[in-house]
Amino acid sequence: MPGTVVDEMWAQFGVLSELVEEDAKENADLTTKNFLEANFSKTMLICAASYFERRLSIYVEEFTNHASSSNTLVVSLVKNESIHRQYHTWFKWDESNANALFAMFGNDFKRSMIGKINGNDDLRRSVSDFLKIGHLRNSLAHGDFGNFDLGKTSTEVYELYQSAIRFVDFVPEALRAY
Repeated sequence: MPGTVVDEMWAQFGVLSELVEEDAKENADLTTKNFLEANFSKTMLICAASYFERRLSIYVEEFTNHASSSNTLVVSLVKNESIHRQYHTWFKWDESNANALFAMFGNDFKRSMIGKINGNDDLRRSVSDFLKIGHLRNSLAHGDFGNFDLGKTSTEVYELYQSAIRFVDFVPEALRAY
């Protein structure tokens, strides 16, 4: 599977981090290294959250297109009223489940997804990590970005992303299978 833009950013950060690490050793100055880490963890968080928003929006649009047999009226309605600028209403970011998203597709779908997720520890963790990313993204975006203390290293953010992407990839499979 080819890497995502988040994976590419992580790889580039590794290269940059090594250069800064070498410079810090030579000059006995960790200020730049600490500055890079503090700001890159925030950048990684925003990158992961926006990537997830785009992917899930595309998945819902593709599902709508398929389910409506490409009815442009239905697809346009869903895009304009449920997708465009609505993504952050799909979730209750301070919770550890995606029941609000699942309920958008009806109670039967919601019950089915709750059962599938509760029966899979990895998927349950993935959902929780996905929502942590969204919650942290909101805190960062609506706070003072420059002074915001994320409380997570870039490695911890990337690990959340690696877990959360399993949930993001699960959504279109779940919609198709239902």
